[in-house]
Amino acid sequence: MHLLALSGWVIPRAFNHDDPDADKRLDKAEAYEKHALDVMGKMQKPAVFTDQQFAEFKTGESAVAHSGLGLVYFRREQYDESAKELQTAIPGEANPDPTDLFILGGDFENLGRFKEAADAFNRCAQIAGGMQDRCKQYASDAMKRAAAAK
Repeated sequence: MHLLALSGWVIPRAFNHDDPDADKRLDKAEAYEKHALDVMGKMQKPAVFTDQQFAEFKTGESAVAHSGLGLVYFRREQYDESAKELQTAIPGEANPDPTDLFILGGDFENLGRFKEAADAFNRCAQIAGGMQDRCKQYASDAMKRAAAAK
């Protein structure tokens, strides 16, 4: 199940629009993630796990699967579906992936929900790393669009 979720997570992150099999790869990623979520829903707690350990495991794996689905839908320009998946994934992540927050901001931008976009980009900007400056700039731009939309 972990490999299903992880494989489905990687595919849309390594996505190339110019790949002749791009749509098939996204279909494969979506199928992996949905299957992982299905297996998780039916999974019985192994005896070696405490209830808390098992719940944490399922939460973490579910976050990976929802993150992967969010990126699949973003690549397909299904922004509402992408946002729903990422909003499910992010609270389950102990350390949210800045890519998830950045894509969530992009989803909200595309949906004309600029204040929410700015919030997602600001959360991304709080995470040290290569995306931090870009997230700060996008947050600023989204706030300007939110103010102009009023």
